[in-house]
Amino acid sequence: MKTRLAGCFLFILLFISASCLAQTGILPDPQETLSTFAGARLYSRTLETEDESETAQQFVVPLFLRGSITEDLSIRIYQTVSSSQLEDGPSLSGLESTRIQASFSLPGDSVMAYLGASLPIVGTDPEIETAHLSNLLYSDALGFGVSKLTEGLDVDAGFAFAQAFGDFSLGFGAGYIFRGKYDTLLYGEELVDYNPGDAINASAGFHFGSAVASLRGRGVYVHYMDDAVEEDETFKSGDEISFLASAAFDLDPLGVMIFVADTMKADSDALQEGLTISNLFRNRLNGGVSLAFELLDEILILKAQASGKVFLDEDSDVDAQVAYMGGGFQIVPINDLTVDILGSLILGNMDAGDTDISGFNLGLIINYGF
Repeated sequence: MKTRLAGCFLFILLFISASCLAQTGILPDPQETLSTFAGARLYSRTLETEDESETAQQFVVPLFLRGSITEDLSIRIYQTVSSSQLEDGPSLSGLESTRIQASFSLPGDSVMAYLGASLPIVGTDPEIETAHLSNLLYSDALGFGVSKLTEGLDVDAGFAFAQAFGDFSLGFGAGYIFRGKYDTLLYGEELVDYNPGDAINASAGFHFGSAVASLRGRGVYVHYMDDAVEEDETFKSGDEISFLASAAFDLDPLGVMIFVADTMKADSDALQEGLTISNLFRNRLNGGVSLAFELLDEILILKAQASGKVFLDEDSDVDAQVAYMGGGFQIVPINDLTVDILGSLILGNMDAGDTDISGFNLGLIINYGF
């Protein structure tokens, strides 16, 4: 139960670290004027074993707003509405915790401080009937858009520093996340009070840009405190370290981006008997390539992408592997408005090859800046 949640919070930590570096120039900075995006995404996954087959689908509407309050202060707000359904089975619908983050640039624009929170605006009561669907949504290997409708209040704070040396930029950041207590959480067939451990993260990255190529790299380290159930320490998630490297090439009218990432995890410790580890892989390897071809000058862009993920268990054996292939279009009908229509097919397996995975993603994203 607690172990399944640790991976979810890791994603939040990595998002914060990446955002922290983004705001200091290591990663692309959002435009300084107000911008927003919304859209719709459909995820479908079919799992097949020798004995049975089941399909789960999820419809997600993301809402994102970002912009500058003052010259030095910017804010980001992110919210999703989702509806998930197990074929001929239960469903889960609702709002994900609202994510708010404010960033403040100190004099000289080389140091950025941030403060953020995940607010459980609408809570969901855990039910035994939806436990299986919840586990499917939470699986990293299946890659649904919304993995959990969270209930705890999370608060995070940190800083980032970056310095440019000509075409080369170097930066680092650090932060702390206070992970709030869940009033109730389903553990087996019992409702319990769950308090996930706080976490500390540190990150460093670089960026090198030229007229035809851009190289980026980032490393993130995450240290977890002990989780607790009913005030008793029960589980400690192993620390994680991850690396990401990417290269982008502008070969007008063709754009090419290649990336590779690796996440390594230390052993997790069960401090209380009876807990099982789920969704905490020893290693997660992934990489891919994406292409963008400009059909009409700055109006219509054809996109294609292929990527793959490999998840290793604690014995460094392959537990799951998934491949994605797809593409679509980006349309820019007017200045400051972009419309992306994208889709992809998914093939793979999990449970050390005992379960086959197939499915697709479809997405429509509208991005407008003003």
